[in-house]
Amino acid sequence: MWTASTTTDFGGGGTNMQGFTVGGFYSLSENVYMGLRWMGSDSIAGPQYNTNIFYVEIDSKF
Repeated sequence: MWTASTTTDFGGGGTNMQGFTVGGFYSLSENVYMGLRWMGSDSIAGPQYNTNIFYVEIDSKF
């Protein structure tokens, strides 16, 4: 996923980062699903800085 705006999650919210976001969801039942997401980023210029963020989500509807 490529984005032209900053987010507070990707790369710590900075503008000097590039990387990838990969994720997906799996339905556990009709109203419950689980999601996993990974965001990996590296700095473009300046000191070397990289982040790896993992999210695990469980959502339900009622």
